[in-house]
Amino acid sequence: MIKERRIELDISQQELAGWLEIPPATLSRYESGQRKWPAPLYEKACQILGLPCSKFLDCYWDWEKHRSQWNWPSNLVEVDPGQTWASLSGGYEWFYRKRDFDHQPPLEIKRLLRADTRLDVIPYAEFYHAGATTAFVSITALNPPAHFLSKENGEPLGLARRAAIHFEGWLLWPQVNFLLNHRRIRADLLAHKKGVWVAGEMDGPLHRQQSQYDKRRDEQLKIPVVRFSEEEILSGRFIEIFRERMAGFLPKRVCVKSSPALAGEMPRGA
Repeated sequence: MIKERRIELDISQQELAGWLEIPPATLSRYESGQRKWPAPLYEKACQILGLPCSKFLDCYWDWEKHRSQWNWPSNLVEVDPGQTWASLSGGYEWFYRKRDFDHQPPLEIKRLLRADTRLDVIPYAEFYHAGATTAFVSITALNPPAHFLSKENGEPLGLARRAAIHFEGWLLWPQVNFLLNHRRIRADLLAHKKGVWVAGEMDGPLHRQQSQYDKRRDEQLKIPVVRFSEEEILSGRFIEIFRERMAGFLPKRVCVKSSPALAGEMPRGA
């Protein structure tokens, strides 16, 4: 699709490679299918060429595609040992009755999303209630910040796919471990959108007494950290709060130099 659109606009491979800030040979391998497009780069190419940006999700697998792959059964989705959305029961029953969540994922999906506490899964329910879907994506394939991401046992995080909540362009992986200075720090969520990485924390009552500890911990991650209080999570306005909070981490606008599609220029030869 990228190649066809580039040719339609009479843009040379060298020009597009320059706008994407990659070598022309690398672009050639992406266009020919020899290499898989990194999602942020694919989205940028779509924006330059005036293609629907949602097409970058072709790089990911949704649940149906995941289940249809004979060589990628669900038991090969990497899930660290520990509690999951499916294994946590009870707690906050009054809130669930009040919210009356619908559009919730099947039990198969809930078994693939880790959670430390019952409070953690309320945002999951809110995301799906608001239209989230599940994607199966390798975190490391998206070139996260230069941190040592690890599994629960301390081994390096490989290229295996993990279940992520996909919501309004954000990919949200629950319970991701960072190994920093031989110390493991686990984020409740690791979020990615348009090359931006943000760690998310769901703060229960304990965090009211440990704000200084949390601040020192957040500083070690070297990426933005957004915290949601118990009151915000239980407010019934979590999605609205999430949108407002996360919007502050995204670029105000995309500016690509001399892009014919974005600048409204007529392609040569038109």
